[in-house]
Amino acid sequence: MLPAYSFAKTSMDYVTSVQVNGIEISKPVSANQVDKIFGKTTQKIAKEYSECTGNYEYSTQYKNNRQLKFEIFAEENAQIKSDAYYKTYNNFQQLNTTKGRVWLTWGTATHLTEQLKLNQKIIDSQ
Repeated sequence: MLPAYSFAKTSMDYVTSVQVNGIEISKPVSANQVDKIFGKTTQKIAKEYSECTGNYEYSTQYKNNRQLKFEIFAEENAQIKSDAYYKTYNNFQQLNTTKGRVWLTWGTATHLTEQLKLNQKIIDSQ
């Protein structure tokens, strides 16, 4: 049986850096950087309201089954009053002025062409 204090000594392994093709995406990312990573979208941005959180979720699809989705925190983005804020539906220029959560999905990991790096570890399709 381990003594109780040993649990306090364990270190947590948090991801503090996420890079795609050398672009750090764990920090604010401009629309130009998103375009460099993914290319052009294959569909318009879809908007969905999440009743459980009270936030809006926006998503779009890219070639090779890549998806980008972001959730806008309503309580931290007082400047967002209506859909007029999101008039440009073909890019993510609004991301640099909003606070929220972002998900990236690679649907075809067996054909990974991007260089993904979490902290200092390179992720590949093997």
